[in-house]
Amino acid sequence: MALLELIVKNPTAKQQDFADASGKSLRTIKRLMKSLQEKNHIRRESGKRYDKWEVLV
Repeated sequence: MALLELIVKNPTAKQQDFADASGKSLRTIKRLMKSLQEKNHIRRESGKRYDKWEVLV
């Protein structure tokens, strides 16, 4: 999936950055990421200052 590749390349990016890079709407990215989180394919790792996405698959 292209979204997972974008997350691997830039795990600190915001959802808007993924939308811009993929050409999809922000709403579509939010829906896809929620689905991936529910399936335990990705998770949001919190840091003291910056969060990042982690791919679990």
